[in-house]
Amino acid sequence: MVNLELTRPNAWVAILAIIPAVLAGCGESSSGGDGTDNGGNGDGGNGGNGSSNLSAFSSTTYFIGNDGSSGNTSDGSQLWKTDGTESGTLKVKAVAPGEDADIEQITPVGDKVFFVADDNEGYGQQLWVSDGTESGTLRLTDSTELDAGTATTLSEFDGMLYFRGRSESGEIWIWKSDGTIAGTGPADTDVTLDNGLSLLTPFKNHLYFRANDGTNGAELWRSDGTDANTEMVADIQTDGGLGSLFTCTEGFVELDGMLYFSANDGSGGGCDLWRTNGELDHAEKVKEMSDSFNTGPIDLAVADDTLFFLTRREPATGTDDGAVWVSDGTDAGTTKVFDEDDDEYRLMMGGSGPTDISQPLLAAGDHAYFYVNDRSKSSGEALQLWYADSTESGLLVDLEDSVLGGGIDMAVATGQLFFVHTRPNIESDFTGSNKGIWTATGNNVELLHSGFTGSNGGKPLLQAEGGDTLLFSSMGDVWRTSGTTASTAFVSEICPGTCFGFKSE
Repeated sequence: MVNLELTRPNAWVAILAIIPAVLAGCGESSSGGDGTDNGGNGDGGNGGNGSSNLSAFSSTTYFIGNDGSSGNTSDGSQLWKTDGTESGTLKVKAVAPGEDADIEQITPVGDKVFFVADDNEGYGQQLWVSDGTESGTLRLTDSTELDAGTATTLSEFDGMLYFRGRSESGEIWIWKSDGTIAGTGPADTDVTLDNGLSLLTPFKNHLYFRANDGTNGAELWRSDGTDANTEMVADIQTDGGLGSLFTCTEGFVELDGMLYFSANDGSGGGCDLWRTNGELDHAEKVKEMSDSFNTGPIDLAVADDTLFFLTRREPATGTDDGAVWVSDGTDAGTTKVFDEDDDEYRLMMGGSGPTDISQPLLAAGDHAYFYVNDRSKSSGEALQLWYADSTESGLLVDLEDSVLGGGIDMAVATGQLFFVHTRPNIESDFTGSNKGIWTATGNNVELLHSGFTGSNGGKPLLQAEGGDTLLFSSMGDVWRTSGTTASTAFVSEICPGTCFGFKSE
């Protein structure tokens, strides 16, 4: 699954920024997923706060790590990398020596990775680049050009990095970078857009995004990086109001040569399911989804040849009953596969229940996965993990009563779902306060490792994309897996002692 939502992540979404990149010519070797223990002890870690993460593993993976050298056990995080071996897991550069570098949005482009960070030199959070070496890790912008903290929606397109940036004078531009200081600046698009500029998404030969030119409201735009070809794709809400994408802020997902998104044309008062082939003046409504304000599709995801998404409210009645939907791109083929029941089942979405769900809906293989609160249990609230395919949904894991406040998260890679939680009721001998990493293929689950003993709850997984081997952390130790118990093995220790080896973004 490719998640094309590129807006600045909320704190509850990103537990740790650990993003993969293949470094050509940098000397790293790929370890593969053979299950060997590269010098580690395999005992599940050394303590710490229990916050962990998971990301696709190719040749080299970059992450935000803290080895305790700054003297700060909770912050002091810097740029790290690993090739999946103990000797290949090391700090790239102390971006802010002795301080927290505030690193976010690690984004691979070719043989480099871009990210934003604060080196505590007075410029605030700016754009950085790294080739995997200390000398090749440098800041590309400063506060005289780019307003601190405004480099967002980092996205690779046509071998360059593109992002949203605000100049010191307050103008919102599409910026680009080739990884050099001279080659970093506003793109050749003589268009100043307001704060609506977001969701930079590569599709066919352009970047597609949400933008407001001050006349038409927030609408769908595209650009190839030139002024001549930066233009509005379609004026969906034609009444000159706030625009079709003003409240419909979901990302774009591609399926069978079409780009799907949520938009409001003003006819029904809320967000509906739309799609475009990318050509000018082409945007068509797939399904009328709402009759009340801002209740349409959210969390769009593609599994196999099926689009999945959630709604927070029942389109037919406007009641607060969420649902899971599937779509083949037609009105008739857009149907519900899960419907809430106020007396029993409630969908768990970010900020909508007793605990935050970082990924309310994820797709892997030909299934989608989501969390449900079973309100019929004696505790009044109990978490369940469900699956859905193109025709039906069902219970996958019945998680133990009264665990809604625990650390939960899901991740997708290798065509499988990975999740971590405390005490899922799958195997009778899995007890105590340990966290286990589990995998799901279709509607089958398997425990990979149960040696995660943490203290402060933490959400152990973050969404992963692609790859045939995954990296995850356990209290500052790096582990790897290819989705089987035999391939799940210790790689390297980041932080000896009790400091937080991996830092939340």
